[in-house]
Amino acid sequence: MFTVVNIITKTGKSAEGLAVVGETGSYDSYGGYISYGREFKNGLVLFLSGNTKDSRGQDHYYEEFDDPATNNGVAKDSDWDNYYGFNLALEYDKITVSAVIGSREKGIPTAPYDGDFNDNRTKTSDGFGFIDLIYENSIKSNLGIKVRSYYDRYWYQGDWPFEGEMWFDKSDGTWYGIEAQCLWDIYHFNRVIFGVEYRENTNDDIVMWDEYETYLDVNNPYNILSFYLQDEYQITSKLSAILGIRHDEYSSVGSATNPKLAVVYHLLPSTTLKLLYAQAFRAPNTYEFLFEEEDFAKANPALKPEKITTDELILEQQLTDYLTGVVSFYSYRMRDLIDQVEDPSDELLQYQNISKVQTIGFEAELHAHLQNNSEGYISYSNQNAKDEETDKRLSNSPVNIFKLGVIYPVVKSVTVAFEMQYETDRKTVWDTNTEAFSKANFNITYKPYDLLQFSVSVKNLFDASYKIPGGYEHLQNAIQQDGRKYFFRTEIKL
Repeated sequence: MFTVVNIITKTGKSAEGLAVVGETGSYDSYGGYISYGREFKNGLVLFLSGNTKDSRGQDHYYEEFDDPATNNGVAKDSDWDNYYGFNLALEYDKITVSAVIGSREKGIPTAPYDGDFNDNRTKTSDGFGFIDLIYENSIKSNLGIKVRSYYDRYWYQGDWPFEGEMWFDKSDGTWYGIEAQCLWDIYHFNRVIFGVEYRENTNDDIVMWDEYETYLDVNNPYNILSFYLQDEYQITSKLSAILGIRHDEYSSVGSATNPKLAVVYHLLPSTTLKLLYAQAFRAPNTYEFLFEEEDFAKANPALKPEKITTDELILEQQLTDYLTGVVSFYSYRMRDLIDQVEDPSDELLQYQNISKVQTIGFEAELHAHLQNNSEGYISYSNQNAKDEETDKRLSNSPVNIFKLGVIYPVVKSVTVAFEMQYETDRKTVWDTNTEAFSKANFNITYKPYDLLQFSVSVKNLFDASYKIPGGYEHLQNAIQQDGRKYFFRTEIKL
């Protein structure tokens, strides 16, 4: 929750040579991927890749629209999807350059916001691009620095037909920044990382309009200055601790300081205990604190960040040479959650900090990795997520989830994989409940040569019919999900 995910892409060293992948599947789905990696004699490492996919998508039936005027509840050719992406990575000596650009266009079959049903003009389009430049150097054997500069852009547009006429909304964000980080091994048992980052959001634009007028046009540039410090200390041969703290100063919504703590204890050579504690936050976005429309909604410049505190206790046990078990207990406490409500004083909608949430959960997993390269896992999780103000269970949060999976090499060149998931019901925002469901996926891979591979995948193998809760923008209590789908894939490496 409220985290930053670091995606580490392939490099020219790990993906040497040329790879070409082609894929086709159910509902007129076609896709392709190509990559090239090489390490040159002068030390330059290059990686290039590109991918694209296009799918007509499934036709879906929604009983809430079951009327001759709305095609008897069938959304036809409205769940289409297409995207593309390109990636470039260069490494030379102490410098790394990364660049990515991608775009996706998705048809929306559910007719949200009281839009026209079975109109395949309903869609969202978004895209992103960034370029990173990183310099890393070891000044001494125990002292290293990293300097990173970056430029990013994200854009979005929604097309929404209402009674035959079109309504649009879009957002466009551009930002750049620089980060400096130092890693210092003070002693062989003590590592310190500290850094500073400055980010300038030069454009944070939101526009809403129809064919006749513009209803909202706001731009909210802002900047963020951040400092962080982390100390990893090996207290004894069995006990270590990591203490970190980060401070973020927003020009738009104030500041936040968040600590984190991890204690790791190797009770036995095969037994590890971990105790984790952290705080994090999410600053309100421009839409949430500046969105307003006459006689409908008003802005809230006083909106505060959402905050979360997490505690987790983890036990990792090596049961045999091939079998590992993990058990964890966790608690999440979220406060000042942002939600749109009606102000009784003027009956206008406004985003406010109104909710507090408490989640207590338990997870257990067994993972086996056998000598014949077969793998298997089984896991179970139980969680109780509720609103502290009302003591009611949160929407879209199943209490129980059960998963299992296996990868098995039938013969030297053929491998099969099977996975299954079962989950109990979820509460919807309309105070109804979805039905419990289970679904399974299957894959078989044939690799006659090291440079050639074929695979067949079946998603939702048993064609389970199941629904997932949507939001208040939908007439449906829950949204029907895709049925069975097949994919055929060929990969060639040169």
